[in-house]
Amino acid sequence: FLTSLKTIPSILLERKLQFKRLIWPEVVEVISFQVIAVTLAYMGLGVWSFIAALLVRSLLGTLVLFYLSPWPVSLAWDKAIAKRLVSFGIPYNLNGFIATIKDAVMPVFVGAVSGAAAVGYLNWALTFSKLPILFMSDIFRVTFPTYSRIQGNPELLKRAIEKTIRFTNLFLFPAAFLLAALARPIVTIVFTDKWLPALPAFYIHLTGIIIVGITNTFMDAFWALGKTRVAVKLLIFSTLVNWGASVPLVYWFGFNGAMIGSVIVLYVSLPLTWYYIRKIVKVEVVKHIWPAFLASAIAGFAAFKLNFLATNFIGLILVVFTGGLVYLAGLLAFDRKQLLLDKDWFIQKIWPQNQ
Repeated sequence: FLTSLKTIPSILLERKLQFKRLIWPEVVEVISFQVIAVTLAYMGLGVWSFIAALLVRSLLGTLVLFYLSPWPVSLAWDKAIAKRLVSFGIPYNLNGFIATIKDAVMPVFVGAVSGAAAVGYLNWALTFSKLPILFMSDIFRVTFPTYSRIQGNPELLKRAIEKTIRFTNLFLFPAAFLLAALARPIVTIVFTDKWLPALPAFYIHLTGIIIVGITNTFMDAFWALGKTRVAVKLLIFSTLVNWGASVPLVYWFGFNGAMIGSVIVLYVSLPLTWYYIRKIVKVEVVKHIWPAFLASAIAGFAAFKLNFLATNFIGLILVVFTGGLVYLAGLLAFDRKQLLLDKDWFIQKIWPQNQ
């Protein structure tokens, strides 16, 4: 209940791009939860310490949000506004339902055909391969209101989408290539050898993760621009392709077939999302991503050649650090001018007084 009361104040702050204010409720929630949970647990309240801490955290977070973004709670009805909100809200919420059906091929069908162990391997491979894109949900919190506010300016919208793709892949590409190069030693050192049978599925899915920075940016833009019909059509198409490809592939290749099917969906969706976004704005992609892609591939190759040094955690960190240096060197070699411009832009955004 308390969490639902935070929704409107949070949305109002996001809509105004006041993300600095959004930090404070989260800080208050984290500190209050930890202090209360530890204190009550020390006093011997057991599991109730977590329940009390959760309630107090939610209450304090709600109060802070209402203070930072006041919202007069009252009963009201406006037919025109309701109609407009429902016309967008139903397709938007349908997104989650369709995605659940699309992804159900793994736990439902794979479990029935290949067993529970296969589902465990798949879930692990899926989680491990998604590490390079963990930050993307936070990016969407920023880009959604931004795209929505500037949709009346096509040239500005074009630059914003291109900048999102560029910066997203500046981090996604090196993370994906280094993760692929060092997956085996990471599994051995961190997860133990019992997860090695899931590595093929991990590698398969990682080949699809590489383009998620592009496809997800396009899909986020559709939602932000109110193109709900386009987004829903693409989701339904992806669901049909996923089930149509994955079912026979699971019979032929076991649980790895489900990963092959999900990758097919990603690569089939890419040209479609690209086609529809270019009907709105003529977004350029390749010229914004090739330096990072090439530098990441070189860094991944270097890390792969050095992974014999990753026999322990310290060695693993050193190889990752070396791969990171190779990536930075590659970026400087391929895209030095744009990197310097990005640096100046970033500094101006962090410290506006330097403008």
